[in-house]
Amino acid sequence: MAKILSTAKLNIFDPTGRLLIPIAFSKGIIEGFVMGQFTRDWMTCYEGIEYVGYGISLFGIGSIMGGYGSGLLSYIMTRRMILLVALTFETATGLLLLFWEPNVATDAWIFYAAFCLYGAIYTSRKTLINASYVIFFPANKEAGSSSFTLWGAAGAAVAYLISPMICNRAYVIVMLATSTFGVSLYFAAERLRDQEQNKTG
Repeated sequence: MAKILSTAKLNIFDPTGRLLIPIAFSKGIIEGFVMGQFTRDWMTCYEGIEYVGYGISLFGIGSIMGGYGSGLLSYIMTRRMILLVALTFETATGLLLLFWEPNVATDAWIFYAAFCLYGAIYTSRKTLINASYVIFFPANKEAGSSSFTLWGAAGAAVAYLISPMICNRAYVIVMLATSTFGVSLYFAAERLRDQEQNKTG
């Protein structure tokens, strides 16, 4: 019960905790898109259900690359810069999907590249934001981790819920808007933390 109250307090009363909600939520939106709409309406329709496993495998490979790569980049770049790079790749991939008219004969590689890119984007965001919760709330790490998991799961649930209701391009626009909004508020959370540290310092 104490953990539940601690997590609720973090989400309701802590301004930094509130600012981190959208980016945690956006992680779930990406997960729901790749495992739901992209797999069902793009990969299965154009390539066939027998090829879905290859796509999911490449999502896993991309996740490994994203997790390892973001760890390496953290030595030479700030978290903000890494998130901005990931958002740039996500935006480029989303714009491709918005305007792309698949040709099964020549474009099969694009499906697999998109799976791999989304795996890298998903895991880099997951890794960085999970670490950020620990850094932002050193005295309340469990509540921070629980909050991150809670809002990520909520994002995935909403993604699966709206998936049958909107067309593919509309979903991509929603996903890009959610990610951009989440990263913007994350930057605000970092700035708020810097201001608080300057006051105490």
